Amino acid sequence: MNNKRKLILSSLILSTLPISNFSFAQSVITKDTKVTQQKSLTEGKEYVVVKFEQSKQMEILKEMMGEKELQEALNKKQDIIIEFFWYGCPHCFTMEKSVKEFKDKNKNVKLVQYPVSFPRWISGTELFFAMKNLNLLEKYHDSVFNIIHVNGINILDNQIARKSFFERNANIMIADQIEKELKSDRVKKQVEISKKAIELFQVKSTPLFSIQDFNKNTAKALGPGSSGGYQQTIDNINYLLKK
Repeated sequence: MNNKRKLILSSLILSTLPISNFSFAQSVITKDTKVTQQKSLTEGKEYVVVKFEQSKQMEILKEMMGEKELQEALNKKQDIIIEFFWYGCPHCFTMEKSVKEFKDKNKNVKLVQYPVSFPRWISGTELFFAMKNLNLLEKYHDSVFNIIHVNGINILDNQIARKSFFERNANIMIADQIEKELKSDRVKKQVEISKKAIELFQVKSTPLFSIQDFNKNTAKALGPGSSGGYQQTIDNINYLLKK
């Protein structure tokens, strides 16, 4: 059957259908070209708005990110998102791949991973800052997540396991440097800043993504609990960035 005869037959079939069936036929024909729009998000449900006193938001971000890094993001007019996380959090570990993909796809976004310092989680915060201070964070961040959640070995609170991990993945010198840095005044100060940050940003659980709005002195906060899942969290972040 040639194309012309096919077209005539299709027209005859559609012309004999009741109106309701004709509408159904149209929807089937055009379903591949329809664009599904995400439903609007509700403040207080899928996300919450955290309000800051004037200049407090900028001040704490300078302490968290460093003034140079923050200024670079502002100069590039990037959207700034803070991901509050903990190495021992299984939800943070599960979301790590999606977070990396989000960062790779959104060059106009500055996404900063920042450790929380709830009382029982401080060892993870200390390890994060120790690695960052020694310029080891990028190299060992993923490995720390994996040793905890894939291998089931707690290197956050177990010094022997931690030293063994860095000796095996790096060398004895780096393992000793990590242990020394963990006890440094620099790390202690960074932990205190983390404590202040989770209070100001009203962090109650992890992972929590905080989208900064400097024009309104606010931040929109959301996570998988409020969003309804890991991928939905990423989708909701994209939606709020465009809002």
